[in-house]
Amino acid sequence: MVVTIDSRRGGWKPMTTEKFRTYVEDFMVPARLKMVDEVPIFIPLSMTKDVASGILQSPAFLEQQRELARVSTVSMPVWRREGPDAGKIELLGEGYDVGSKIFTVPSAVVVRRDMPAAEAVVFLRALYKEFPFADHREDGTSRSLAVCISAMLSMFGAGLLGPLTARLHYMMTANTVGSGKSLLAKMAIVPVAGSARVRVKGENSEELRKELSTAALDGDSYFFLDDLDGVLKSQELNAFMTSATMSGRMLGGLSGFTAEKQCTVFITGNNLKPSMDIVRRTLRVSLYTEQFDVQERVVTKPIDEEWLCRPEVRSDVLSALWALIRDWDKAGRPKGGRVLRGFEKWCEVFGGIVQHAGFGDPCEAPPVDDNSGSNEIADMLALVEVLRADMVGPEGAAGPALRKKEFTFQDLVAACQANDCFSWCMEGTWKKDKESSEEWLELNQKSKSGMGRMFSEKFGGQVMKLKSGERVRSGQRGRKRHRRYVVEVVE
Repeated sequence: MVVTIDSRRGGWKPMTTEKFRTYVEDFMVPARLKMVDEVPIFIPLSMTKDVASGILQSPAFLEQQRELARVSTVSMPVWRREGPDAGKIELLGEGYDVGSKIFTVPSAVVVRRDMPAAEAVVFLRALYKEFPFADHREDGTSRSLAVCISAMLSMFGAGLLGPLTARLHYMMTANTVGSGKSLLAKMAIVPVAGSARVRVKGENSEELRKELSTAALDGDSYFFLDDLDGVLKSQELNAFMTSATMSGRMLGGLSGFTAEKQCTVFITGNNLKPSMDIVRRTLRVSLYTEQFDVQERVVTKPIDEEWLCRPEVRSDVLSALWALIRDWDKAGRPKGGRVLRGFEKWCEVFGGIVQHAGFGDPCEAPPVDDNSGSNEIADMLALVEVLRADMVGPEGAAGPALRKKEFTFQDLVAACQANDCFSWCMEGTWKKDKESSEEWLELNQKSKSGMGRMFSEKFGGQVMKLKSGERVRSGQRGRKRHRRYVVEVVE
């Protein structure tokens, strides 16, 4: 696919036949040969659409075009993979870089090459000082802060990974509006991209697919979904976050396309409940505002997008990030701590940089009560905790607890109702016993099937760690009316 550079936005646009007809006239003069009194004369004339289309599809023309992996509006670091400088980490200059296939647009944003790492750490800590991170510790560290630093680095240091390397994405959540979740995403995006354009998720999967296709076609470095709410589940988003290439159909046309992409997804929302697939592909930042009225929260140094867009601010942020990378490189490129399966190289590089700088491990497991924002994981753990507490032996609560116990499907439903687990997927009709006046929820067939799959297929056989430190396995045995759900302590 032939493209043109979008120097303002830092991406590219597909070259169309209509655009190509006049675009080439900046470099040549198309003309038609005409004989006048037996004298050949060239008459300037724009090429036809058919001629333009033929050229754009010509192998001879396509083979002469340089490959383009990314367009950047700032100087970015790259890890040389081939050639005499293989293994080195360098900061790109303006123009096209053959090794990385990155085109750097001339910019007023200057990345300092001499900022000390200690100064960079102080600067970045001050930048995030007033955000109400939910997991802030007494020693001043925060897993959410480490994730924020990694978000900045993954945008700026996209060239430190290979084009096909799997990348982690980001989700900023908060307990209420006005906590700063959208601003956190912009703080990672704006220093590199110059602005933070918000995409619309749409009402259905087709609308989201169009937005994702446009982002891939335009060579966007980020995809920003802001201020979502409730349950978040999308096969289209799952595929986009995982794959290094995207195929689809050109908007408004019949021809297809395949585009390589290095695009980081940012998602923000209040009390978001993402699917397990999205949880696995993202690192989560949690904000918690104590004030009922967010306007009462005191912020001494307000930050907004206008301030972030200033060239001098972008320069300071990127200089600090480059200082962290240089210091990590000088130290021998120590690897990160925890490794997330499927994202090993990302954890090794960006986890290593963040941890070496003293911000902690961004890949650290979230707190038990956090559960990575997944309603499925949180509800399943809560349910198993309840069932484990109900595993009373023949001597009652005073005696030793059972190591294994079977439950009926209705036992699980009752436990879910009593403890507000899986309420988001439990639909049915309330029933009442005439004699005892006992009430219970009779699930409809869709909810029965969904919850049955949740208990047996999705989580069945998995070992879960409880708050007590015990590890238990949930599973099932039997079929249909004879099916029982088993909880067993394994260690």
